[in-house]
Amino acid sequence: MNIMADRIKSLRLEKGISQQELSENIGIGRSTLANYEQGKREPNMETLELFADFFNVDMNYLTGYSNIRNINKLLATLHIPCDYWPDEDDDTRVEKFLSLQNAIEQKNFENNFSKKEQVIRTIRKASDNMTDEDLDKMIELLSVAFKEAFNKK
Repeated sequence: MNIMADRIKSLRLEKGISQQELSENIGIGRSTLANYEQGKREPNMETLELFADFFNVDMNYLTGYSNIRNINKLLATLHIPCDYWPDEDDDTRVEKFLSLQNAIEQKNFENNFSKKEQVIRTIRKASDNMTDEDLDKMIELLSVAFKEAFNKK
């Protein structure tokens, strides 16, 4: 299995173009492209860059070093905070973020939290955009509403 060959072919097929059309677009011979897609030859860096530009993917994706098609495009849309995994490179940060996001979508994490954790998360979420004055009012209301619970300690 040749990852680069498979990716070049699958990207071409995704675009719905023939080998002839792709070879004309990037300026290589059709038989050369066929050899790349069959894994008989590998493109040089210049040709690899032509593929990457044409398909709007990273060269790391084409060569199989990454499963992320376009890291810059992905980073721009994800808005990953800089303090999430600050010691990791961009590819790793994005993969971890997507993995976390996927896990959240696959499971309804709210169902996995205890009632106490759900209350804390709800209050924290509500307080994110509150002023200090609003927060003081909320604390006061909670103190009155849960006077008995506060006195048990």
